[in-house]
Amino acid sequence: MTQRVKESFLELLKLGLWGENQTTLIHFPLTIEEWTLLYELSLSQTVEGVVYDGVLLLPKEHLPPYQVLLRWTARIDGIERYNKTMRKQLSILASGLKQNNISYQLLKGLGLAENYRKPLLRVSGDVDLYFSTSESYKRANELLKSKGCDLQKGDHKSVFYNFNTIQVEHHTKMIDVFNPFCQKFIKNLISKEEDSVREILINDQRVRVPSYLINQVQTNAHILKHYMGFGVGLRQFCDVARLCYVKDNHFDGEKLLFIYKKIGLSKWMNVIHNFMVKDLGLEREKLPYPIESDCDTKSILQDVLHSGNFGFHDLRYQKDNTSKSKGHYQRDYAVKRIMPHLAKIVSLAPAEVLWYPINKVYSKLTGR
Repeated sequence: MTQRVKESFLELLKLGLWGENQTTLIHFPLTIEEWTLLYELSLSQTVEGVVYDGVLLLPKEHLPPYQVLLRWTARIDGIERYNKTMRKQLSILASGLKQNNISYQLLKGLGLAENYRKPLLRVSGDVDLYFSTSESYKRANELLKSKGCDLQKGDHKSVFYNFNTIQVEHHTKMIDVFNPFCQKFIKNLISKEEDSVREILINDQRVRVPSYLINQVQTNAHILKHYMGFGVGLRQFCDVARLCYVKDNHFDGEKLLFIYKKIGLSKWMNVIHNFMVKDLGLEREKLPYPIESDCDTKSILQDVLHSGNFGFHDLRYQKDNTSKSKGHYQRDYAVKRIMPHLAKIVSLAPAEVLWYPINKVYSKLTGR
């Protein structure tokens, strides 16, 4: 992958995120080979919908060749159709939970998509539902079993199942912080923010989502969790950038900084805030609080571009020597891939770096 393709990709990503021409377009026009590589890079980062939106803002003379654009347009049509299906099924599921007086919150995914300029263009995975009490979690599981869903055991006491063609996960843990000494603080924080839980409208059904404050903490902790593992793609960073963009007057930024310091993530978040400004084009004024210090983000960007979505597309660790992404590769070489990530951020989130592998080993041994 050439530097020209990477920089062109980032230019188009910024265009799609913000809807404005913030770039000079100095690398355009591209050759058909470069456009093909750029398209594949957008797929590996699961941001092809946002980048496509940026492509449509290009001057006519800079648009991709017809065969690339046709292939991309067909992909976008599939993404939009799937998102519409997910929204429909989520509304049905949310209605059922409401009718049975089961309290829940929608995490990530479709809830964060609502912050985008064009929500249907955000690539969706599964539906994640959080239940704050063991009673609501148990009742939700029993309800879905009674409807014929086959619930399977997942990580960290979660379950997953197929619900009318979409995959759904039930969670009892909202925020992916592994330091056990922070759990009481996090539990109290979630409880205090219960009154600020929001509702968004999906297919005429009101769906509960976390407060803006909790959404920031949950989304950024989730990014750190995957970065410490096999890696994380740009879609998750775009989610946070858009969340920051719409945050005006929704919460106290100083309170958020205090929370990050309490759970040991403030240094990590300083790097992430720099990353969103320097590499994703987010305006500094849109951050929840001022950047504490400028720092280099090239290393983070390199890791993200190499890893792709949750590390599934990392070409450096394929068992064969093919040079292009052809799908989701198995995430092999776990120690070889994870250790450099942990070493790189040990100074940014030392407690998480310590407890992350301990938690993984414990989960493997206990099956929890």
